[in-house]
Amino acid sequence: GGDADGSGTTGKADGADDGAGSTGTTGDTDTTKPKTRTVTIDYTTDENRAKVLKAAQRKHLLPKQHTSFNEKGQAVYKVQSGDSYWRIADMSDGKPSDQFDFDHFRTTLNVNSKRFGRSPESGLIHPGEKVLLKDRSIDDLVKLLGLPTTYEEEIPAEDLAPRRTNPNHPTPQ
Repeated sequence: GGDADGSGTTGKADGADDGAGSTGTTGDTDTTKPKTRTVTIDYTTDENRAKVLKAAQRKHLLPKQHTSFNEKGQAVYKVQSGDSYWRIADMSDGKPSDQFDFDHFRTTLNVNSKRFGRSPESGLIHPGEKVLLKDRSIDDLVKLLGLPTTYEEEIPAEDLAPRRTNPNHPTPQ
């Protein structure tokens, strides 16, 4: 077991040396190895919402048209004339019962509902009404699409400047 312990300690020593080296020569490491910080991606911005929407539509997770996100980040579909419950559901390739939260909106009774093989009390949703797409919020889609939630960003030189040594008094090499 002695060898294993010995190699373990040299590993630690190497780590310590690296640490000391990088602090001692701050100026050098800044130029060769830029410092980075982790940034959380904000998917609530208009630009990022648009990217998520397009990606979800490409993967058939959302209807290709008439779909947007509301202020809470939930996906909303604006019903078009001629849409039935099944047609809307088909547009996002899912089981209708899982895909859409019709309880969120008052469905309007319509005699035509029998034509779609639905019970009259379930009614038809009228054109222009908005339907909430269940389990398709921005957060849901980020997970479903496997999008990154953070990224590494180089810290700009000006942010590091206060920690650097004064350029007028270079440290002796």
